[in-house]
This record gives sequence, C-alpha cells and structure tokens, in this order.
Amino acid sequence: MKNKTFLFNLDGYIRSFLFLSLCTSLLFILIGFICTLKTDISYVEEFTADMSVDVLKQAISFEIPYSTIREEEPVSLEKVFSFSLKTMTDIHVDDQLSLVEHELPGLSLFEGVDLTANMDANKFRAESPISLETPPLPTEKEIVKNPQEESTKNADEPVEKGKVFIYTTHNTESWTYLAKEPNVKDSKSNITLVSKRLGKELERRGVKTIVDGTDHQEMLKKREKPYAFSYAMSNKTVKAALKQHKDIEYIFDLHIDAAKKSLTTATINGKSYARMSFIIGLKNQDWKNNSALAKDLHYRLNKGYPKISKGVLGKGSRGDNGEYNQSLSPNSVLIEVGGIDNTQEEVNNTISALADVITDIYFEKDKKVNAPASPAQKR
Repeated sequence: MKNKTFLFNLDGYIRSFLFLSLCTSLLFILIGFICTLKTDISYVEEFTADMSVDVLKQAISFEIPYSTIREEEPVSLEKVFSFSLKTMTDIHVDDQLSLVEHELPGLSLFEGVDLTANMDANKFRAESPISLETPPLPTEKEIVKNPQEESTKNADEPVEKGKVFIYTTHNTESWTYLAKEPNVKDSKSNITLVSKRLGKELERRGVKTIVDGTDHQEMLKKREKPYAFSYAMSNKTVKAALKQHKDIEYIFDLHIDAAKKSLTTATINGKSYARMSFIIGLKNQDWKNNSALAKDLHYRLNKGYPKISKGVLGKGSRGDNGEYNQSLSPNSVLIEVGGIDNTQEEVNNTISALADVITDIYFEKDKKVNAPASPAQKR
C-alpha cells in the first residue's frame, strides 16, 4: 500500500516537473521571438521621456535609499498623482482642455496661449484679404538656385563678435507642391532651403550667421527613434554649436506651419507674403526672456509689414515638446515661416522682411558701432 502511494506521489512530481519545464521552455521561446522583432518605437524611452525628473528620482530612491540623502524635500504626492493620471488617462490636472480634447476633433490644433492677445489687436487667425492672383509655383531648380541668394556682402562691413545660429529640428518639413513623401515631407526640397536663404540674407546685411545643416530626421532613423525625439536630437546640435562658438547671440529654429494657405498668407501693398508665428515653450522656466525677443520681432515686423506676423504663441508640454531647446539661450525662438501651401516667392518675401528686423535688433543690442544700414532703414 505504501509503495503504491509513493509511486502515485512520484508520478505527480514528474508531471509537475514536466509541466513547469514546458512552461519555462515556452517562456524562453516567447522572449526570444519578441527580441527578434524590430520595433520602430522604444516604448520605455517614450514612456520615461514624458516623466518628470522628480518622479524618476523618487522611483530610484525606492531601490537606492541613499540616493535621496542630499535631496532637501521628497517629491510631492501631487506630482506623482499628476503623472499617474496623465499616463493612464492623458488628462493633465493643470490643463482643463485635456478633459475634452479627445471628444472634440481638431481641438488640439488650437493648443497654445497667444502671448500678444492682450497687448495689441493682432490675432492668430488671418484677417487680411487674400490675393486672388497667386504667384505661379516655382520649379525645384528655381528654388535651389536663385540669383538673389548670391551673397553681396561688402569687404568693408564690420566684423562683430556675435553670431546668429539657424537650425531646423524638423528638417524634412516641406510644401504640398514639392513634397515627395507622406505628411508633406521631403528629404531635399524642405525647410532647410529657407534656413539657407535667411542665412544669406543676414550675411548680406553684415550679420555673421551660422546655418546648421544637420539632418535630424535621418539621425532619428539611424537610431530607430520616433519623431517625438526630434528635439532631443537637435538639442545636441545646439549644445555643440554653443560649445564651439561662444559668441552665438541669437538662435532660430525654423519650421513650416501645417495650416492652410488662407491662414498663412497676407497681401501687403500688393505683394504676397507668408505669415509667420513665433513659438515659445512654456515648459522652459525662463520662457519670458525668450518671449521678449519674440514679441520684439513680432511688433517690428507688423509695424513695417502689417499682418505679416500672426503673433507669439506660448505652448506647454501637452502633445508637444513644450521647451523647444529654448532653455539653452534666452534669445532662442522657434519661427514658423508660412505654411505648407505657401509658394517660395511668398516665403522669400517674408524672409527678406525677417532679415531686416533681425539685423536692426542685432546691431541695436549693446550699441554696436559702424553697423551698415539695413534695407528697411534705407527705405
């Protein structure tokens, strides 16, 4: 009787062992299969990228208690609750619009605070009449090679210490009539043409300019990072430039607005211009310093070219970067130059006006001497 009981128990152990062995084998096979999959998005990185530093520190402190010895105060429960709520429901406790944005299609497109709304009559929505006669669309060859783009800088123009740094985070942003890739993107005919144009216009006016040509979108592809990491890539570019060139005074990140032509075009004195917007990242603690420069550009532009600037728009972190590398310099501004439907002629007209204003501000600062007269001053 005892032998039968022993054999029965032994048989149960064997079956349990075989079952656990099978489960373990299947688990390893599943893990191996998952590891072979090539994913386009690093979910862990995307998850932690939106996590505040305080929350990360607190999470680490649970495993490494001594990591909080030098911290004056532990992270508040409010921050933990805010992060948890945002992660699970995408609702932001400090943003009431997040409660309904998913229920109202298109609401997220209007995210932002008009930082000039209470200071002048200029609004973000186009109020100027649109010219019925749109200039003909230029060919790609005309865009790349334009005789006006040749530098005419004189040898006797003053050499100043400060520089303007121009770069493009979303360097593949393009126009509907030129884009060869989905979502109005193009690897060649894109916003980098505008940055080069602005650089040459500033050089013509005696402003030393560095135009960065880093292909941040190609960098993302090589590193298998999602589009949301664009500013992480360009952040390295700006830091490297500031380290190499200690005399950089102004930093401009150029973009193309996704809005349609009726909102991004203005006719001024019979001439068609691509309207601009200046974007300020409210996630930057010192955003008011950056906003001061953006407002100065906005007011000066609209004084000489009414309605060419749609205004200064402050954006938080909801659904966007919310910082735009602007914490690296108080004179860093994101500029949207026209929209996806604007012609190159309209963009070039606007760049000329923008270069005039930047030049005026550049030479006024610190009372730079022997500054050449800008075209705007000559008029």
